[in-house]
Amino acid sequence: MIPCHVCKQLEKQYLLELKGRCVMCDVQQAGTLRDYTDNAVRKRWEAEGRRKKMKVGKHVGKHFMELWEEEKGYCRWATNLDEASGELKRLVEWLQRA
Repeated sequence: MIPCHVCKQLEKQYLLELKGRCVMCDVQQAGTLRDYTDNAVRKRWEAEGRRKKMKVGKHVGKHFMELWEEEKGYCRWATNLDEASGELKRLVEWLQRA
C-alpha cells in the first residue's frame, strides 16, 4: 500500500493509483466534490454522444455530440416535441441527461 503523496494517509479504498493521492486530496485540488462528480458525469455524457449515431432521417450518420455542437436548433426542436419516437427519442433522452 502506497500513501497519498499529499496527506500521507494509507486509506487503501481511497487511493487513486494513477494520481498518487487519495480522493479527498484530489477533490480539494479539483474544487468541490460536486464539481468533481459533475465533471466525470459530463465526460461520460460526451463520450456516449460521440459513440451514438443517428441511423435514419436528415442527420443520418451524425453522432449525437455533432448534433449538439453544430445543430442547436434541431436539438431544441427535438426536445420540445410532445412525443418523440425511434431515433429521435434516443437523441432526446441523451440530450435530457445533459
